[in-house]
Amino acid sequence: MEYATQKEVRQHKEHIKLTIEQLEFYLDRAKNKNNVDEDGFMQPISYEWRKVAELALDLANESDFFDRYEDIHKELHGEQNND
Repeated sequence: MEYATQKEVRQHKEHIKLTIEQLEFYLDRAKNKNNVDEDGFMQPISYEWRKVAELALDLANESDFFDRYEDIHKELHGEQNND
């Protein structure tokens, strides 16, 4: 089994944090039916829902990373492996 380094785990955790912030932004905008100004262009509500879906899929992929490298994840959180 391949193991992730602590640096990789920290990078993934930071990516998750930023992705959740983006997800909350687009979800709020989509629920309130507010168009988003992206690079000077107003985007329709469908764009926002697509961003929500893309970001949710990204979070699912990040979750897979932690499922695969559970041992390193537990080490970072100080959890004991009681096998």
